[in-house]
Amino acid sequence: MSEMQNNHKLDNQEKWIFLEKNEIKHLFIYYITVLILSFFWLCFSLVFNFEIHNNGFSKLIGILMFDFPSGVLGATIYYIRKLYKSAIQNLVNDSSILLENTYYRKLGAKIYFYFRPIISGILSIIINIGIISGIFFVNAGQEFDNSNFFLISVIISFFVGYSNGKLILKLDRYGENVINNIIKENKNNEQ
Repeated sequence: MSEMQNNHKLDNQEKWIFLEKNEIKHLFIYYITVLILSFFWLCFSLVFNFEIHNNGFSKLIGILMFDFPSGVLGATIYYIRKLYKSAIQNLVNDSSILLENTYYRKLGAKIYFYFRPIISGILSIIINIGIISGIFFVNAGQEFDNSNFFLISVIISFFVGYSNGKLILKLDRYGENVINNIIKENKNNEQ
């Protein structure tokens, strides 16, 4: 008889999740609430977008209204997935005894899950401002028609939110390389 293959197997990066059943239930409620609120925020922003263009509001404000909820939506969907995978893998602590090191591990996991969508929303805004700045720079400071940029911005923000863990790791590596190059350049200039 052949063994069944586990399609929900977690990679080593995700095996640190260590929460009790009640904590996972609480996180599911939190994420579903955040998912619904950010979805309605995004829908409201889409409707309000027409008012922005018709009444002369700043286009940047309109884009920011889309980026944050889109990033939060992406992260929320990703971390709901991560939570149910950890529940499926039974990476849940049934013990009600809180040891000192277990307490800090749980606290770290909770902070990780609660703040990741917020970090994604902020990261989405920063990345889209970077894209706008790049377009502005390439156009030599001339105004560009960004009336439909919000549509692209929503998609970019969603993917930033959904894959923010990988993006943060890449930004971390890239940032380290930039800092190392700056330090090398400063050392070369001093010599």
